[in-house]
Amino acid sequence: MWNARGAGNEECKANLKEVKKFYTPRIVIVVETRQNEEESCKIIKELGFSGFYVVGARAFSGGIWFLWDDDMVNISGAVQSYQAVHAVITMKQANEPWMLSAVYADPNKQKRKCLWKEFEALSHIGDVGWLAVGDFNTIKDVEEKRGGRPPSVAQLQELS
Repeated sequence: MWNARGAGNEECKANLKEVKKFYTPRIVIVVETRQNEEESCKIIKELGFSGFYVVGARAFSGGIWFLWDDDMVNISGAVQSYQAVHAVITMKQANEPWMLSAVYADPNKQKRKCLWKEFEALSHIGDVGWLAVGDFNTIKDVEEKRGGRPPSVAQLQELS
């Protein structure tokens, strides 16, 4: 998982190609791409991933790339919103399905409430492992923040 803070530049593309070449990842999540869907698809095709879901940025904010290697991973039951892509993953060498949520949460607390409702709905799926990764644009503990003003009590309670 990588918070790119802009995935359209040549340095980002080169880094992703290098990661793909040297580490052969089965799944790669890139958030805060700041790319619309059309540009995202062009870049992803250059990178050589055989499967992908894209959530385009909104007004140069956000964006999610959910990339995978079809030879190693089966993806099913995918659902996406403008803040997340949720999918059931089965690695081809194993038969245990699990769920992966790739998140770029809206910086606006009120708009993030939709994301928390998505998570609540997905939590009832059943007895399956679930990994959620990304930028949630909020924190649960003061230790997660460095620099700037300290978070308010209300900010820290959002994930409680």
